[in-house]
Order: sequence, then structure tokens, then C-alpha cells
Amino acid sequence: MKLPVKDTTTIPWMSQREIQAIKAVLSAWRERRRDWKVYGFCGPISLDSETAQRHARDAAWDLEMIAMIQEALRKAYG
Repeated sequence: MKLPVKDTTTIPWMSQREIQAIKAVLSAWRERRRDWKVYGFCGPISLDSETAQRHARDAAWDLEMIAMIQEALRKAYG
């Protein structure tokens, strides 16, 4: 996966770190959605508010981990 660059035109209020993590996740999500038959990823779901909030918190943690990994890769490989 290629590392995305800061897009100040589209998202001027986000940091470079946030944009890179979000774009990486969106890229992986789109790839999974294209291959939904293989992964069984997409389908109808019903979530209550509490469940949705828990998933949002989990996603926030994952984005933080992705940002940390990307920063380490950038420092290691330029």
C-alpha cells in the first residue's frame, strides 16, 4: 500500500498524520468491499447507538495504531 500525502485542498483542517491513517483505512475498506464475495465483508447490518459508538472507538484506536506505524516507516525509510 502506498502512503498517501497531505491533501490540504480537500481536508485543510486535518493533520498529515490523520489524513494518512484515514486514507489507508479507506483504501483497505474499498478493496474489501470490491472483493466482498471473497471476504464476506459487506451485507445488511443493524446496529444500535451503543454498538455503533463502541465500533467507532475501536476504529479510532486502529487509526492511531496505523498512524504510529506509518510514522515509524517514514522515519526508517524516508
